[in-house]
Amino acid sequence: MRAPDLAFAMGLIAEPKASAHLVALDGTLVEFGFEPGRTEVKVRAMSGELLTFSASIEQVELALGLRLAVVQVLAVADAQKHRLLRISEQPPLAPTEEERSAYLFKTWGSLLTRLAQ
Repeated sequence: MRAPDLAFAMGLIAEPKASAHLVALDGTLVEFGFEPGRTEVKVRAMSGELLTFSASIEQVELALGLRLAVVQVLAVADAQKHRLLRISEQPPLAPTEEERSAYLFKTWGSLLTRLAQ
């Protein structure tokens, strides 16, 4: 047996803790907290899950301005808490092929008809 395996087996070295990871999600803002020393933002993800993120006062103020929009959230999470890194309004979805065609024919249809003659 190698020395590191023996050390874990004997309990001489603590097992590594779960590391922090990035969380990215889309959702809507549902609650804001301004308690002294505990500013937070609550987001309802598109999956329906409600998550609480600790945030700076500036991030909470930004979130207040985005309260009616669908937002994208980037955070760092570990086993006990989520820390907000970035919050921004979700960009509009790109139009589908059918929507682009309908727009082109609506806008340029009469010109295209005249040019085709």
